[in-house]
Order: sequence, then structure tokens, then C-alpha cells
Amino acid sequence: AAAELAEAPGARSLLVARYGDLGGEAYTSSSALSTPHGVRSATKSVAAMLTGIAIEQGHLPGVDALVAPLLPEGYALPEGLDDLRVEDLLTMRAGFTWNEGAEFLPWAGSSDPVTYLLDHPAGDAPGDRFLYNSAATHLLGVVLEQATGQSFDAFADEVLLAPMGITTARWVRTRDGRASAGYGLMLRPRDLVKLCILVLGGGRWDGQEVVPEAWVDRMVGPRVALGREYGSLADVDYGYLWWIDRWRRPLAWGWGGQFIYLDLDLHLVVVTTAAWNVGQATANVQEKALLRVIVDSVLPAAR
Repeated sequence: AAAELAEAPGARSLLVARYGDLGGEAYTSSSALSTPHGVRSATKSVAAMLTGIAIEQGHLPGVDALVAPLLPEGYALPEGLDDLRVEDLLTMRAGFTWNEGAEFLPWAGSSDPVTYLLDHPAGDAPGDRFLYNSAATHLLGVVLEQATGQSFDAFADEVLLAPMGITTARWVRTRDGRASAGYGLMLRPRDLVKLCILVLGGGRWDGQEVVPEAWVDRMVGPRVALGREYGSLADVDYGYLWWIDRWRRPLAWGWGGQFIYLDLDLHLVVVTTAAWNVGQATANVQEKALLRVIVDSVLPAAR
């Protein structure tokens, strides 16, 4: 697999752990080992963990909580989305009109990303249709800030990262100063492995519950039937901000090949990082190449 990694376009790292122990790692540069790397949309899967913690701690009443009362002062949902719930944000069924490919960069570069999203009219009723939307996940982060009284990154550090000994995380911020729940987390590859081991362990780290076990089960179970195919993946559905493949393996997926792939039956974790500041065509090539490494090489070897 290490040899295949070296040939994969844009690849930066490959790490494999089993039963909680790091069994192998390979890097295409020395800096990839120790430098926090942008995990892009894999950040969304971390936001899902934080949502479960916020509910467990009583900051949120549950996934059925309405979003409108949890928005900062001065913000309002567009007409038709009054019934938008936290669960709709977790399952990419928010209901906004949205084109991720065309709108991600203008949204991410806007001076007020929350308003940029809220200015979009309703296209569907909340909960009706899956439509991938990074801005909606960023809105979930804003909801968590309002509910917890902390910035998104401060809450993440206090309740998730610090308890696991992860101290080198960095965050990409939007122009209004918020750490983005949609794409902003930067972590070392070995720390990504820690997060995977946490999920495999039912939310426990060193014997302590960090994420509620019942939430982990709910988060990485299929919530939205999609049946999509992409590269080496088939019959891919969606959980709570996690992708789920046909063998019910959870996958956190970041632009360009930032992958966190879990096999619950094999107690196996596979992490890859790759160049992310690339265009759509290059991102597709990188992602499919790294999925081949994971699904067609690492998994069969582990079996």
C-alpha cells in the first residue's frame, strides 16, 4: 500500500491502525508527519461528534430542536424553512436552494457567510431531500456556538480534542472570524487516527466517555438512503455528516482525498491526506486513487 501511495496523485499520507494501535504509516514528505493538515469536509464528521456531546451536556434538547430559535440575533431563516431542525442539518436535508460546486468559493469568501446562506430561498421542505451544502454545516456550527456559549473551536477543544491529548489543532476561519464547521479543521494525520479510534471504541478514550456511545451508533448508521457509487465505493448512503458504504463502513470525506475510513468488524482505521488546494477534476482523480489504495489494497490485506 505504501508503494501505491507514492504513485497516487497528490497523496500526502496513509496511516493504518487496528484494535487501537497504529500498525503502519507512510508519508510522501517529512512535513506531512508533524504539520496540521486541512481535512476540509471531514471537519463535518467532527461537527457531528460535537453535536452529540452538546446534546448529552444539555446545551441542545435533541436532534428535533428547531434551528430558528438558536440563530444569533439579527439572523432569520427564509420563508418555508421555519421547521428546519438540527437533524436536517446533520443529514444534508436543510431545504435551501444550493449548488455546492458553484457556490462554495463565493460563500467561503463572503464577509458574512451566515447571511450568504440565509439569503437563499427554500427549495424543498426541511427533511425532504438530500443536497450537499457546506454552508448548512457551517450554520450548524453557529447553532452550537449559540447553544454552548462558546466559539465552535473552543468547544471542540474543551470537550473533544483536549480530552484526547490533541493539542496542535488549527482552524481555518471565515471572514467573520468563525472557525468553520464545514471545512475548517487542521490536524496531524496521527490525530485523525485518534478520532477514528474514538469512534471505533464507541466514543471512549482511555476508558472515559468522550462522545456518548448511543450517539456514535446513531451518527455512523445510515440515515439517508442514497445508493451512490464513486470510484471503489458502492451503495453509499449518509449518516449524521458521515458517509456509509454498502458494508456499513463509515467514511469521513474531505476534498481531494482527506479520508477517514472505518471497518467496525475488523476494528480497522485507515486515514489518508492529500493536496486539497486543487480544482474539481484533480480532486476527483486524487480521491479515486486514494480510495483504490484503501478499498482495493489495505482492506483486503487486513482481512
